[in-house]
Amino acid sequence: MRLPAGGVLRTIAGVGSAALAAQAIGFAASPLLSRLFAPDAFGRFGLLTALTNVLAVVALVGSNSAIFAAESHDEALALLRAGLTALALALLPCAAAALALIAFGWFGYGALEPWHAALVGLHVAVLGATTLLQPWLARRQRYRALARSHLTLGLLRPGGQVALGAARLGFPGLAFGEIAARAAVTASMAHAVADDLRDAWALTAAEVRAALRRRRHFVVFGTATNLANNVGTALPPVLVTMGYGVQAAGLFTLTSLVMTAPIGLVQKAVGDVFIGHFVERFAADRTAAVAFLLRVAAALFGVALLGGLVIVLAAEPLFALVFGESWRPAGALAARLVPLFVADFTVGTVSGVVGVANRPQWKLVFDALRVGGLASASLVAARLDLPLAGLVTLFAWTGVLAYLVYAVLIRRAVLAPRPPSPAP
Repeated sequence: MRLPAGGVLRTIAGVGSAALAAQAIGFAASPLLSRLFAPDAFGRFGLLTALTNVLAVVALVGSNSAIFAAESHDEALALLRAGLTALALALLPCAAAALALIAFGWFGYGALEPWHAALVGLHVAVLGATTLLQPWLARRQRYRALARSHLTLGLLRPGGQVALGAARLGFPGLAFGEIAARAAVTASMAHAVADDLRDAWALTAAEVRAALRRRRHFVVFGTATNLANNVGTALPPVLVTMGYGVQAAGLFTLTSLVMTAPIGLVQKAVGDVFIGHFVERFAADRTAAVAFLLRVAAALFGVALLGGLVIVLAAEPLFALVFGESWRPAGALAARLVPLFVADFTVGTVSGVVGVANRPQWKLVFDALRVGGLASASLVAARLDLPLAGLVTLFAWTGVLAYLVYAVLIRRAVLAPRPPSPAP
């Protein structure tokens, strides 16, 4: 059913405001968390989330992306059941993979204890469930439930972590706070679509297999795209741990949180509005759409430069003041990440246009370049025996290079969009 324009705007404002509030609450809680948890706790938490973000993508086998493409309600139900089944079957292998990484000390995971593999399995379960149910809520237009899930996570995660940090639980406090909050969100989402879940489980295995066959390209390409994106996000703390230890990874994890929080807020608040206006212009006048894209990108670049200048001049004393003196070195790392901050703030906010131009493969190219750049930076830093600051500088500039290529691809996509595939 087509919603009235006012209803659409109210829905976007409601869900968007909830997402922004959740991110803002988490960011506001970070000074308190930095005083309750030592850098090594943040480092171990970064390793945990890096691994679970990758494993959850593999466990869902692209079903979360395929739900939007389903042509009928029954097909979508079949894909939902397939995703939940695949997730359940993957939990023990995911925990076993984590245990192997810990036992053999691969990729820096020797910093975790064997029982932490159980935390990986639990986190994959709740992260995978929320990742799958979120697009289902959107497809079913359960926008209040979607907004409630954002706020629940935004309130319970930092609240639980602060309480467990006050109990001096260390790294497990960060992990249990995250897992408990996502479990609450999963329960809330499942309650909102309880009837759909019952209907999904009433389908026959043959119907589920038929839906998977029809959407098998999502299993391959959807999984590959999501995996490349999550690997690019997860790789830096792993590489830092491998080269410099878990305490250095903790410094980098907090630095990344502080640098990416404002980017996430802007990309959510500005990006969605920009795409809405861009789609309208792109359909009516492609030249006007390109001009609009360039104007917005130029404005974002100017804002990012001003923010970057503040970070370069004041990051170290600000980090020491806000997070505590022990986190002053994280401010120095933040200053070195400014070029990447500017590129991400500018290009990332408008990158949704590749979907409008029907060129989603350019996102996969960008993710591949980003992962390759991170790996190359780590190899160079190890060969030259660079300090942590040197590795972070290389992270920043290889990321900038990937974003520059992405900017060229975005312009190319807008100027030469791919026509939609003909109906079979």
